[in-house]
Amino acid sequence: DITDEEEVQAAVNLSINKFDRIDILVNNAGFTNDPIEFHKTTDDLWQQLIDTNLIGTFRVTRAVLPFMMERKYGSIVNISSVAGMRAMEKVPLAVYNSTKAGVIMFTKSIALEYAEYNIRCNCVCPGTVRSKFLEPYLEDEQARKVLNSAQPLGRIGEPDDVTYGILYLASDEASWVTGTILVIDGGLSTK
Repeated sequence: DITDEEEVQAAVNLSINKFDRIDILVNNAGFTNDPIEFHKTTDDLWQQLIDTNLIGTFRVTRAVLPFMMERKYGSIVNISSVAGMRAMEKVPLAVYNSTKAGVIMFTKSIALEYAEYNIRCNCVCPGTVRSKFLEPYLEDEQARKVLNSAQPLGRIGEPDDVTYGILYLASDEASWVTGTILVIDGGLSTK
């Protein structure tokens, strides 16, 4: 539970005890909500999205950084969303969009602040990707057609489409890449 500081520290300690180091951190935990007009957003929903998407990323990164700093090596990959780069017409997600925009700026700030320790921090911004959240929509043929037709490449993304980008950014092949926002969205953000 990345919203619980003690659980975050326990997970980091478990990794250190088992592997003696942490080379790569992928901040992939996230929460989204069904589209809701902003004026109908509750304080609880606002806080839940911020706690998971933004503060959770902050907590895990803060817990891992000292170990990376000690070794002068590390790669952090944060997962945001194209929704953090642009508002979507007819998709009211102001709170979600705000938290994901925060992850993008957090990424750039960490990249700059910790570059002297040879710690890279990058961000992946997926578009519409098959997930448990989307499954109910994908079961409906009409909804599936609408989702696919909204993508310039004619289909929603598959999890592996995003995974390969994460693997690249985490790897030594990207040793000179930091502060980068890698958009993997089938062209959605070009619209």
